[in-house]
Amino acid sequence: MHFSGLKLSVLISFIFSFLIVHIASAQHWQSANGNITSADLNEVQLVTDQIAYAIGNTGTILKSTDGGATWTDVSYGDSRNYQGLFFFDAESGFVGGPFTTAGGGSSEMLAKTEDGGQTWDIRSSFNFNNFNDIEFLDPQNGWVASADGEILFTSDGGESWSSVTAGTEDLLDFHIVNDTTFWVAGESGSLYKSIDAGSTWESAIQIDTVSYSGFQNLSSSDDLYNIAFTDDQTGYVIGETYNSGFVGFILKTTDGGTSWSVIDYEFEHLFYDIELGSNGEIILAGGVNNFTETTQNAILHSSDDGATWEVLSDGAGPVTWYDIDEFEGNWLAVGASGATTAFTLADDTLSSGIITGFNIADVSFVNESHGAFVTEERVHGKIFTTTDGGATWENNLTLEGRKDFTAVAYVDNNNIWAIGEDHFTGGSVWLIYHSSDQGSTWNKVEPGVPENEQRSSLEDLQFIDAQIGFIKAEDKLLKTTDGGSAWNAISEPDNISYSDFEMIAFQSEDNGWMAGQETIASTSDGGATWSIQYEEDGFAPEITDIYFFDSSTGYVTKERGDMMKTTDGGENWTELSTLTTFDLNDLHFFSEDSGLVVGEGGRILKTVDGGANFETDYSLTQKDFHAIEFAGNGSGWIVGEKGTIYSTSNRGGIATSNEEPLTGTIPVDVQLHQNYPNPFNPSTNIRYQVPSNSTVSLKVYDMLGREVATLLNTKAQPAGEYEVTFNAGNLSSGMYLYRLQVNQTVVTKKLTLIK
Repeated sequence: MHFSGLKLSVLISFIFSFLIVHIASAQHWQSANGNITSADLNEVQLVTDQIAYAIGNTGTILKSTDGGATWTDVSYGDSRNYQGLFFFDAESGFVGGPFTTAGGGSSEMLAKTEDGGQTWDIRSSFNFNNFNDIEFLDPQNGWVASADGEILFTSDGGESWSSVTAGTEDLLDFHIVNDTTFWVAGESGSLYKSIDAGSTWESAIQIDTVSYSGFQNLSSSDDLYNIAFTDDQTGYVIGETYNSGFVGFILKTTDGGTSWSVIDYEFEHLFYDIELGSNGEIILAGGVNNFTETTQNAILHSSDDGATWEVLSDGAGPVTWYDIDEFEGNWLAVGASGATTAFTLADDTLSSGIITGFNIADVSFVNESHGAFVTEERVHGKIFTTTDGGATWENNLTLEGRKDFTAVAYVDNNNIWAIGEDHFTGGSVWLIYHSSDQGSTWNKVEPGVPENEQRSSLEDLQFIDAQIGFIKAEDKLLKTTDGGSAWNAISEPDNISYSDFEMIAFQSEDNGWMAGQETIASTSDGGATWSIQYEEDGFAPEITDIYFFDSSTGYVTKERGDMMKTTDGGENWTELSTLTTFDLNDLHFFSEDSGLVVGEGGRILKTVDGGANFETDYSLTQKDFHAIEFAGNGSGWIVGEKGTIYSTSNRGGIATSNEEPLTGTIPVDVQLHQNYPNPFNPSTNIRYQVPSNSTVSLKVYDMLGREVATLLNTKAQPAGEYEVTFNAGNLSSGMYLYRLQVNQTVVTKKLTLIK
């Protein structure tokens, strides 16, 4: 839908049916990695020494009133990956979204606020492509770097836009030097200059004449990300090239772009933003080259025109920073998974506690407060623990060199186990670590396996209780019965090969399952013998995880969105349709029928009918989710790429209802009764009637139309009268709407929570 020239005030125009379709389950999940959001932040602007704005993926708009020390969310409910940000002052500014949204879509979006982000006026559509970068010369005249060589411009404060072209490549950055001299850079080595205030544009670089470090010339496959000029003659451009891995480069001109030279540096970094300090300093923001083992942070500073460089330090490791900005000597940087930091060039220490530089492999909680996660990536594996449910995290252990972790198990109030690998450094490749004091100290445990047999991967870890645990190695299965004091290899039976299996799922010491890419086996004697239950051909999607709710009901996730279910302990498996093609990585079920599945691209799948139907949410992030974990009272966590951590206190929005009708009488129509008690704290009951076998959903929304709970969602509920218990312990006092939809019939009522 396009609204040409139409302004929509998000906080005034409340269209309930629209919001039901477009409001995702973000209310159920909150960032838990120490940042206000786990979304990538793409741009930041310091408007004053205290007021700052930042934008990012999945519609994220943040505001700080204390120089970046703390942030509040001023988003308006869109899901685009914002790239363009420009504020004129503390109250007035624009954010711009791309042509393609995070969840699909086909319209660009420009939103303006004049009250510091309290309300937003949305302008869409202009029939243009991406708003990649927005710059204004004054409140009326502004320009946008867009896709396909388009440069958008406005002379009426963004009310209307026209365009001019500069090449055909996607343009990524727009830079204003003065009233008449503008620059724009983009993909495929594109760099253009205008000396008539943007009316005409000329190419300002000859790519085959620029050589960096002597190994190759700048080519059409190299991208230019950002521009910074001190005057109309002296300026810098940063970009990315490929040389046995992607690396960043810095170009400099002293003649207004007639010629360019390369500034050499010793670090293996990618660069996404360049800014110049008031005394001529060069400050770079970027990320670590994926092919390096460096732990150096990717904010670099030079005060001698690039002759020497200083890497700003950060104990959390190689965070990817996408943008930096400065106001009167105060600097802010934003980056991957919501990372933010304030710094000065006099004090080169970044904010501590940032954890977004690492891919998280696994997470485990023993209760609502105490948990741990481990990081992977084959370099400097880390263990983090929390005692406050993930509000803060402490890095307890860091392994130097090519070492990482694959799994963690928080066994009881004191004991934590973690397994990983030492990648080809000459010693034992197995890493088994144990803490008996909630992660404060760690000891490396030597398994009862000869060193020459420790040349395979450690793949999975599970404890049944404080004494009994299993470790799945690539070609072995280890077991302990004394809390890890001794680990013994279980002899491999003749009918299977341990190498065919990667995952374990034990219900007790005796009863368990193993799954591999194509095979599932079960044991009833603690792993002494195994029976093959399922085998598939090599063309089927590979199994990624196995989960059993009890001894009968189990689920398997696979690549390409496939799933299977068993109700007889694995003897027979039924294919489930998830309606997604993204890889699924982990799952957790609260009952035989109600559970959550997480996977590639930030997918969260929800079912309340045993997999007959799935709801898919991908509004939180586009990063891959690796693991999901729940502790009591509905508290749960999802972890994944680049320090992505989300938490929930209401089981991700899943609530269960009575499966059997309350009475044997068949209702004659759809009815939704007033909840009782009302007002309530914190639980209330909701009754409704279904006259025939129907598709039924029952959801709760706040007064802005944001979904806060899914109480029921099924395509096959028999006729009858039902009752649902709604626990609002995680919500604040106020009025809410609960909405029953039975096929095409919709009934909505209000309820009041008073705490």
